[in-house]
Amino acid sequence: GMAADMWSMGMLFLEVTCGLRSIEDALSGLNKVKKESSMQPSLQAADAILRKFARPGAVETFCDRMVPDAVELRPWLVPLVTDLVKVNPEDRMTAAALAAALPFTPTPAGLASVDAEPIA
Repeated sequence: GMAADMWSMGMLFLEVTCGLRSIEDALSGLNKVKKESSMQPSLQAADAILRKFARPGAVETFCDRMVPDAVELRPWLVPLVTDLVKVNPEDRMTAAALAAALPFTPTPAGLASVDAEPIA
């Protein structure tokens, strides 16, 4: 549903600005899960991801690895992504709130800067 889409947007923002696959990083410790676990591997993966982002400061930790061109976005990006990847789906940012928080305006013809002239 929409909450899963918002989570995905948060992951996309992290991947683009940090130059890494956040999910893969979150799963890097998964091989430490005991083999005798009764959880299916896909559930183990989901559990590992949720535990990673449930930690206070998780998004800031990922943002410590930002690519140089994205560093100036950090003050805007950290709170945005933090709201997108909240563990409880009901607490995540909505699509309307995300659109309002973007520093550009989505239009049918593409993206326009907030300060740009409207696209005709």
